[in-house]
Amino acid sequence: MHATKLSKFAARFTRVFLFAPCICLVLTSCAQGFSSSDSLEAHIDGHSPSLGNPEAPVTIVQFADFGCRHCKQEAETMRSILVEYPQEVRLVFKHFIVGASPTSESAARASLAAMVQGKFWQMHDLLLIGQDKQSPERYLLYAKELGMDPVQFMNDQMHPQLETLLDKDKAYGRRLGVRSVPTIFVNGEPVRGARSFPEIEAIVNRHLSRLDRDTNIGGKSNAIN
Repeated sequence: MHATKLSKFAARFTRVFLFAPCICLVLTSCAQGFSSSDSLEAHIDGHSPSLGNPEAPVTIVQFADFGCRHCKQEAETMRSILVEYPQEVRLVFKHFIVGASPTSESAARASLAAMVQGKFWQMHDLLLIGQDKQSPERYLLYAKELGMDPVQFMNDQMHPQLETLLDKDKAYGRRLGVRSVPTIFVNGEPVRGARSFPEIEAIVNRHLSRLDRDTNIGGKSNAIN
């Protein structure tokens, strides 16, 4: 795709998803290590990219493969959830490569190399837009379009730490029972397979209602005491 056309296409996409109103980007450094704990909070805060309010009461941890068509569908649902619940929901991304396409691993590496330069979510969206046409040349084109240092980007894709991060994401997913993608965890509750916006919204609202109920009960208990 010609660079100018790519810019226009990406701009249309990111207006809808990446830069939706009230979404706060929280991107932690991949240079930080992982926690050995199985706690979701302890694990995700070490390195994983996230979107939304970092203090949100509901955290969705998403395990995905850039070559998976259903993961592309789910990504759109996740963005819609963030638009509707900008203060209530945080989305955390985890890699879980299942070989959905021949470029699954190289696309994951490209996203992590982009993360080093603070462009994970922009690269994430472009990788999903052009899911059927991925190649190292296209990743480099994306990097240039996003204003990244192309030499650093190419070098970072080959950094051995990226493989370590991918392996740890997958190992962590397996410990949680992930066997296929997409799989998400809504405050620890597993949801397997691509779901519609109403389905995910219902799960989110159930968790929010539960938290509100627990807070109210705690408030009444404190008032009595």
